[in-house]
Amino acid sequence: MGKDILVIDKKDGRGRPIFDFTPKILDQIKELASYMCSKQEIGRIIGCSESTIQRNQLAQEAYRDWE
Repeated sequence: MGKDILVIDKKDGRGRPIFDFTPKILDQIKELASYMCSKQEIGRIIGCSESTIQRNQLAQEAYRDWE
């Protein structure tokens, strides 16, 4: 019994666009974290949700490594 796998193509224009954590955005996260901004506040400033920051490994590292 084979199972069919449905491949979802995100280029079809539907759904929320993927947020791209560029080096500039990561630097901004570090800077805002150094001012003791919460992830929720940072998300509002850079244009994504707190959960997007929490799910992204690079964003998490930028948030923790501001020191």
